[in-house]
Amino acid sequence: TSLTIFANEDETQNTIMSADGSYTYGSILCVSQEILAARLLMHKAPPWEAISFDENGRATEDFHALVVGCGRVGQAVIKQLVMNGQFSGSRFALTVFDPNYPSVCGQLKHESREIFSHYAIDAQPFDARSGEMYDFLQENYRKIKYIVLCTGNDDTNREIARQMYHFFSIHNCSLPILVCSRRGLQRITDAKVERWDIFASEVLCSDDMDRLAMLLNHSYCGNDKTPRENWEACDYFSRMSSRASADFAPAFLRMVGLAPDAVPEGNWYTPQQLENMAISEHERWNAFHFCMGFRGMTEEEYGERCRIYKEEKAKNPASRYRIGKDVSKRIHSCLIPWEELDALSAAENAVTGGHVDYKQMDRNNVLTLPDLLKSAKK
Repeated sequence: TSLTIFANEDETQNTIMSADGSYTYGSILCVSQEILAARLLMHKAPPWEAISFDENGRATEDFHALVVGCGRVGQAVIKQLVMNGQFSGSRFALTVFDPNYPSVCGQLKHESREIFSHYAIDAQPFDARSGEMYDFLQENYRKIKYIVLCTGNDDTNREIARQMYHFFSIHNCSLPILVCSRRGLQRITDAKVERWDIFASEVLCSDDMDRLAMLLNHSYCGNDKTPRENWEACDYFSRMSSRASADFAPAFLRMVGLAPDAVPEGNWYTPQQLENMAISEHERWNAFHFCMGFRGMTEEEYGERCRIYKEEKAKNPASRYRIGKDVSKRIHSCLIPWEELDALSAAENAVTGGHVDYKQMDRNNVLTLPDLLKSAKK
């Protein structure tokens, strides 16, 4: 028996777990409706389907998204777009329209402040039915690749969708309009309106929505437990990290021209494709950490951690102290551009005597994809 609880996962302890001698739930998924709806959006209308890639797996277009509404659903959508909209060769831009933006975005700007300094996120404190919106559309409709309405009000969403649909029709543009709410998702196109509800077993059940994430987390654990046992034991951050990585996996298939449900075999990539996929993986990894409140490490912080590393190793050669990562302070030395990773690897190896290669770690994350997808199909 499994149980799904709508709550903030990072604030809720999963105490109703399976135990010997008592009847309890064998699986618990604790998640907010907003995060679940935003992830459903990424599954049904992923950003990588909105742009094209060349034969080397490099994006040929920039990704510019428009989000209407910055309440709880809107903020969850913004984070998902930042995490899933980073591709080698593409510049990311996001415009937000919400008349209440200054008064409702406090948590987002506090907890994920780095996304506003690393990505082109422009907030417009206007209603989506305003003249300012239509001036923006008139100037940018050829550049926009992705539109999501998430005002929190069904009637308002419908009115804005109807007006935008008319605008794009007279401009001979067939861009889909996506409507995301706490109950689910709609995709409005010329031909039809498609609907997906979060109150469905394939969304609510972690065996479906989180299957690939569970397997990914299991591969990191490297123990003799089952994927479910490792999933139930891992912390909130690790779960979110595995989910973010798993949700992005179909993007790599798109980059090399494969179908989203394909399982790569043999020589499924060229050297240049692998390099561009690794760059995209690093940019995705950066975006996830910025959304989770991390920032890069200053030279002073890095130097201090090198000093502590040497002291720890002198006292205990088996110490697992990591120079480049401090979870408690939410800082990480790898939150830098791809081009700077070789220098970081060399700097760390000079202190530790190790052989870390941070670029190769991103490549390895891509190379594990076929095995993970095969396991997920079983």
